Amino acid sequence: MKTCGIFTGYGRRFGVSDSTRPESNTLKEIILSTPRIFRHLLIVGAAVTLFVGTVQAATSEKVQLEYWEKWNAFEGEAMQSIVDDFNHSQDRIHVTYLPVSQINRKLMLATAGGVPPDIAGIWSRDIPIFSENNALLPLDQFITPESGIHEEKYHPIFWRICVHQHRLWALPSTPSVVALHWNKKLFREAGLDPEQPPRDLAELERFNERLTKRRPDGTIERIGYVPNQPDWWTISLSQWFGTDVWDGKRTIIVGNEGNRAMLQWLQSYPSRFGGQNLLSLSDGFGQFASSQNPFLTGRVAMVMQGVWMDNYIKRYGPVDFEYGVAPFPSVDPVRFPNVTVAESDVLVIPAGARHPQESQWHDLPRRPLRGRHSPRRCGRLAQ
Repeated sequence: MKTCGIFTGYGRRFGVSDSTRPESNTLKEIILSTPRIFRHLLIVGAAVTLFVGTVQAATSEKVQLEYWEKWNAFEGEAMQSIVDDFNHSQDRIHVTYLPVSQINRKLMLATAGGVPPDIAGIWSRDIPIFSENNALLPLDQFITPESGIHEEKYHPIFWRICVHQHRLWALPSTPSVVALHWNKKLFREAGLDPEQPPRDLAELERFNERLTKRRPDGTIERIGYVPNQPDWWTISLSQWFGTDVWDGKRTIIVGNEGNRAMLQWLQSYPSRFGGQNLLSLSDGFGQFASSQNPFLTGRVAMVMQGVWMDNYIKRYGPVDFEYGVAPFPSVDPVRFPNVTVAESDVLVIPAGARHPQESQWHDLPRRPLRGRHSPRRCGRLAQ
């Protein structure tokens, strides 16, 4: 499968790697009234105080690492269980897991202020921004023969998206690719084969017309597909037209034939469905991480989504929800087969971290980030 690693912070894209295939796992589910009674309460209270004090004293002897991550809800719970597992596996390091919203902004501010966490989880697309602002510690110094971390152990594209300006700044935690997801029940209702996804972009649009359902007043009750649901990979859509938005060096190439075709395709949606109709339709969409997700409610029959979608379907979708997954079709599947976007959540050590040696990846299981990559722990995130 053709893959492209995306650095959207600079509109940056690294080229094609060898074959890979979207995993159906997705991401995981990766996540204390009588005098006699009063006397007893005083004794219990004193015992609890003594116990807590003992635990705090024991904990304070360990190296304390603070780990910021963007995950909450069931993903945060899964990550917390992995952190707990690491903490119980040894007696020298204690990791405190903190789910942080708007992590990009807060991590940059904390690093600039000299009070960063020891470990942080960000997105691969943000590596250029953080590294060029001197906000990350390069990891090359930690990748030694004894570390057990070698480029050859990673799929090439996922290693490359952690490298910027010839230096390694991160390691993948939950790599992902995107693919077409379709609602099989709606395919049957439209007279389509629920086991046969569209093979090219033209066929996707023919399916789109058959799946779209309009009300008597012309407004849209359901749409087969719309590119901005979600709009997370709009900058990458040119890949499905066999091109890119830049030449990989310094020149923007949005005026070439492939990009013009991509823009015409996007522009066809308000022309065919009506701009106001599309706005009204999207106004009725619920939040992604909820049972009102438009793909789960049947308001949108086909979406481009990542490997994590399976977890959200299991968590929020109807019990009888049927869906299929296949490569999102390109404009020409012979010339541009099996296109996808390869991204990853990544783990980094912020510049100025207090304990970089304890935060790095060697000497498993005494190092939290290397331990985070064990198959058993990664599997817990995928559940």
